[in-house]
Amino acid sequence: MENSYGMPLLASFRGVGCIMLATEPIPVNLSTRCFETFAKSLQAGKTVAKALEDVLAQKEKPEFRYVRTLEGGLPPGSTAPLDPKKKPVADVSAPPPEGAEDLLPRHSRTAYLTVGLAWAPMEAAEADVKKKK
Repeated sequence: MENSYGMPLLASFRGVGCIMLATEPIPVNLSTRCFETFAKSLQAGKTVAKALEDVLAQKEKPEFRYVRTLEGGLPPGSTAPLDPKKKPVADVSAPPPEGAEDLLPRHSRTAYLTVGLAWAPMEAAEADVKKKK
């Protein structure tokens, strides 16, 4: 039932304007990082297409590719204290660490599929961004 043909069809029957799904298996650590980046981009008021660009543009050192990071993007076992006043934010525009490569391997970069109006802004996110200004 859940495949790249049936899922968008069912979503459109339920009134979903846009859906993004993975059409191939992706390791859990990579999928979780991508989902966090995608959700934060949507929360910032970006369109689904821009949020997907943020997901595909992630960079990481090869030794940390499959490591589940702690809050703030710190690798497990690090003892660097977090500043409690500053909220950790995954900023895609920040320069990548030295020696960084694409987070997603090529086969995983092609696995994400968007169906629907990926360029249309979300009304709720757009309203929140306008309130903050």
